[in-house]
Amino acid sequence: MLSMLVGEKTISQLKNAFMTELEGLFPTVMNSYLGNLNSSDTKKIITQRLTGISLKNTPVSTNKTLQKLFIRLQLAGILVGLTLGCLQALVLMLLS
Repeated sequence: MLSMLVGEKTISQLKNAFMTELEGLFPTVMNSYLGNLNSSDTKKIITQRLTGISLKNTPVSTNKTLQKLFIRLQLAGILVGLTLGCLQALVLMLLS
């Protein structure tokens, strides 16, 4: 909707201005963030995260994720098969 009111040139100028600001701010913010971290803090955070993972629940969550993936793959296969079948039927009808 906004693109109907603003031209491509204005969008390009805004994009360039934002990218220039980001190029200047990103290294400063990252250096500030990394400067505040100590190696012991990082080690402590990683240790807490790893100990917080329950090995009993990991296979269950992995299985749920894989089940969703396989369902999506099956649906994609059904959709592709249906589309190709319809196209083949259409071609055969046009040839006869």
